[in-house]
Amino acid sequence: LVVGVNSDESITKCKAAPLMNNEERLAMVQSCKFVDEVIPNTPYIMSKEYIDWVIETHNVDYIVHGDDPCIVDGKDVYETAKRAGKFRTIP
Repeated sequence: LVVGVNSDESITKCKAAPLMNNEERLAMVQSCKFVDEVIPNTPYIMSKEYIDWVIETHNVDYIVHGDDPCIVDGKDVYETAKRAGKFRTIP
């Protein structure tokens, strides 16, 4: 399992200031026994280039997120991954 952790800057720009800072979120995710690798500073809105890089560099099959909507400026932040057939949701 490869987990991307959004940066403070990315979260603040798209939502609001996070409750935990970068280091705290990274430590929390890295301590999970099912996590094999952590990608820090993952942008909240991932471009096609970033998605392609993640898939190739980290051998990722799918980008997965909960079923809550992630809309920024009226756009689904996972639209690029969805169009590429690389997105899955979990309840």
